[in-house]
Amino acid sequence: MKSFWEIDDEDYYTLKKINAEEVAKAEKKLGVTLPDTYKKLILEQNGGYIVHNAFPTSHPNSWAE
Repeated sequence: MKSFWEIDDEDYYTLKKINAEEVAKAEKKLGVTLPDTYKKLILEQNGGYIVHNAFPTSHPNSWAE
């Protein structure tokens, strides 16, 4: 898998590491089955900034040129 997460040792939004057992427990509690790709991502890193966090647009907006 290509790198999805922006690596930053002091990222406020990156949560503590989790394992497959914790993911299964959350799925059971919520009554859902998370997609395998999503589970792979959160097992790699639990939250944080992503590498590709913007999408080009031809429409003006308030936060970018």
